Order: sequence, then structure tokens, then C-alpha cells
Amino acid sequence: MSASSSNRPGPREIFQRLLETTRAGAWDEMVDLYHPDVLIEMPFAPPGVPKSSRGREELRGRIRSGVVAADRRIDGVEVTAVHDTPDPEVIAAEWILAGEVGSTGRCFRVAYLMLMRVRDGLIVASRDYSDMFATAVAFDRLPALAAAYQGPLAGFVRDPGLDPVPYTGFDPRPLFARMAEAAGRADWVTFAALFAEDGVMEYPFPMPGLPSRLEGREAIRAQYASLNVEGGVAPTGLVDPLVHATLDPDVFLVEYILVGTARSGHPYRIPFAAVIRAQEGLFRSVRDYTDLFAASAVRGVLSDLVAGTAAAAD
Repeated sequence: MSASSSNRPGPREIFQRLLETTRAGAWDEMVDLYHPDVLIEMPFAPPGVPKSSRGREELRGRIRSGVVAADRRIDGVEVTAVHDTPDPEVIAAEWILAGEVGSTGRCFRVAYLMLMRVRDGLIVASRDYSDMFATAVAFDRLPALAAAYQGPLAGFVRDPGLDPVPYTGFDPRPLFARMAEAAGRADWVTFAALFAEDGVMEYPFPMPGLPSRLEGREAIRAQYASLNVEGGVAPTGLVDPLVHATLDPDVFLVEYILVGTARSGHPYRIPFAAVIRAQEGLFRSVRDYTDLFAASAVRGVLSDLVAGTAAAAD
């Protein structure tokens, strides 16, 4: 029975309870919102760390050994947007968690993009894109995690449990294919032309030293051109795009994999996700959820980024 056809709470209600228990630090109550056999996927988990986990008690153990042991205090939860989808069991939620890690004394603001399937009042599947860089800084794990990104980056294989239902709205995949082709040629004029003249690109996971928001087609072109010159790399393809429609016909979420060769010579497959508004065949806005560790490693600037961030934190 679907969430919408039962008397049990649906995905929006469960997400609200998730926020409330998180804000209160009621971790056991938060974990109890998940199904005993829940599948949780973490596409941005670093190399060597499982990108998925199965089971509510496994989640409870991770929370107790990580969040509780580090004495993480929650100061606030901000919701950027909640997107209903044609599947009544599934929502996509964008939100920010703010607080302080007691064991390190460092404050944090960590953004999340969460795809959630709720059935019979429990979360049965969740795919969580989170800002691992901001988390690593707060927990004082930056150098250790950065070391895991020195070799090939193998990417992420999605479980079909959160695959979208078929839809008949605007299909952004051809637009994404053109974007990938332009990026592969480092043709940033064509790349930027896929945006409306006043189009906006936002990065909810801000990278130190780079803007978190680009306004206008020319600003987008100039920024990507400068990254290509500095990093000396460009993707060779965009594969496995998975498009999730929302009940707003202009807004959709897309998950995809960028492939190419890093500046180090190692191959990479990096998962990305984006929340996009498109009208008249052009991107009006893109919120690009990027794995900062992986993106920096591909450009060959991860060591400099870690050193600069550590110096700023001292």
C-alpha cells in the first residue's frame, strides 16, 4: 500500500519528524523513523567507505559511534525546499544542518539533498547527498579523508529502489547531453549558452575560494573557463542520467555520473546531483550538489585546499 493511500504519515510528514528529532538531538527517535530493513545510500562517501548501508540498527550504531560520541550539538535546521514527485511515496528535500561538534569545538553548516521513499509510515529507502567536506572540517578529519582520494575514483551504482516513475513532461536529458559534449570539448561558450541569459548556478556545498552562486550566462562561462585553465582537465562524458520529475513542471532533479581522466592521470567516475528549473529549453537555475573532495582531487588542487582550510581554521 502506498503512503498516499493509507492513513499512515506520508513522506512530507515523516521528513518533518526527521527534522524535529534531529533538531532535538533525539537520535533514537530519529532512527525509529526508518524501516528495519531500510536501504540508505551515500553517494559522496569517500573511497574505502561503504556507499550504502542496510538496516535500521546498523544506522543506529553509526549514529551512536559518530554523532553521539563526538557530542554534536544541533543549533538549527533550515529547509531550502521540499519537492513532491509523481510517486506519492517519494520526495526530494534540500536542507541545512547547523551546530557545533563538542569534541573539536568547531561549528558547522552542512547542506543535504535527500531522496526519500516512505511506505506505511516508515522510510524504506533514502539517498543522501551530503557535504562531506564541511563535515570533515567540523570533525577534524580533513587530512585523513583527503588521503583517500589519491587514486582512481570509482563512482557509485544506484539501487533501483528510488528510481522515478515514468513521466511525460520536459525531458532534460538531451540538454544534459549537450552540456556534457560542451564540457568535454572545454567549449564553455556553448556550455553557458544552455542557460538563460539571467540564469543562475548555485553550489550548496561551497568550496573555499570559489563563489557559491553565479548569476548570468557570462559569469557561468567565465568561471568554468577559469577552472579548466587552472585544473587542466575536462570531463569526457556524462553517463547514467536519472531524472526525477516534481509536481512543478519546470523543476526536476537529476542524478548523473561524470567520467574522465584526472590531472593525476587516474580515471574518475564522480556522482553528481542537481535540482534544476528549466523553461523554454534553457536552464533557468541549477543547484549543483558536488562532491568537493572528488572535484578537487580531479583538478589536482585537493592538497592545497586542505592546507588552506586547515590554516584558516587554526
